Amino acid sequence: MRLLDGKVLLVTGRTSGIGRESANLFAREGAKVAFIGGRATKVRDIVEEIDANAGEAPFFKLNIRRFWC
Repeated sequence: MRLLDGKVLLVTGRTSGIGRESANLFAREGAKVAFIGGRATKVRDIVEEIDANAGEAPFFKLNIRRFWC
């Protein structure tokens, strides 16, 4: 059993650097990683990486700043 089997993690923003690496690590540990972000092309790259390694990573395009600014 992996550390995050059966867990769902939500990653908002930051589609490079630590966000990208964290998402890949979470997926390798068994989590389903969902993304919310405004830069669809960057997120799609991460989703493809995770999917290629037998993980699950849906993406939802959303500009979260519209709700608080």
